[in-house]
Amino acid sequence: MISLDAPFTVPKYREAIATFEQAGYDTIIVDSLTHAWAGEGGLLDKQGQLEKDTSRFKNSFQTWREITPEHNKLVEELLNSPSHIIATLRVKTEYVMERNERGKMEPRKVGLAPVFRDGIEYEFTVCMDVDIDHNARTSKDRTRLFDGWFDRISEETGRRLLTWLDSGADAPAPVQQEPPVDRVTQGAEALIAQFEGVKSDIAWTGLDADKEIRKKRDYLREHNKELSDRVEHAVAAAFERVSRADEAA
Repeated sequence: MISLDAPFTVPKYREAIATFEQAGYDTIIVDSLTHAWAGEGGLLDKQGQLEKDTSRFKNSFQTWREITPEHNKLVEELLNSPSHIIATLRVKTEYVMERNERGKMEPRKVGLAPVFRDGIEYEFTVCMDVDIDHNARTSKDRTRLFDGWFDRISEETGRRLLTWLDSGADAPAPVQQEPPVDRVTQGAEALIAQFEGVKSDIAWTGLDADKEIRKKRDYLREHNKELSDRVEHAVAAAFERVSRADEAA
């Protein structure tokens, strides 16, 4: 176990995760991830400190341009880890009034949203919301194991997830593919070949054939964007000009 103390900076979290990975742990539990966002020294705290530095930052938008890359690095650390990551998040809560089984109104504590940057829950394969009575329901589940599920998290929950993970097939070996056909360059070369084939036989009226070839070649290579229709138009225009030159010769 690694205990993190304030300040709860992103580098501390990343270093702790990397330490467990290097030690060969299959599963890493981060409890809680919220501190990296809303704790002392977390990303919100750092953003607030940056706003005070008016010599460097004129508005909050500029400060977030420094904070967001740190947030993204933490998310990438979680997503790219070779270990399984289990993370807990605190939630914003409030009380609602509901009737109990005796028909009387009583307050009930409900969770509203995880305390972290919006959307963090969707980075995980499974996200479970746990209520005050320790019952959980899934708000996001790529496994489809827990559709409509409402229960306490137990060893059986973990076993179901492990079975799902073990059922996956190994990733196929990468297939060596031929480089994509560059249709624009191919068309340009075909166009140049057409010019080369006729320039020795046809007197171009007021035109330097070599110069025209170079111009077409350079233009098409500069705009090399898989746009074969441009090549087709260029070829059509070339044939039209060759035809006119042939008539004039």
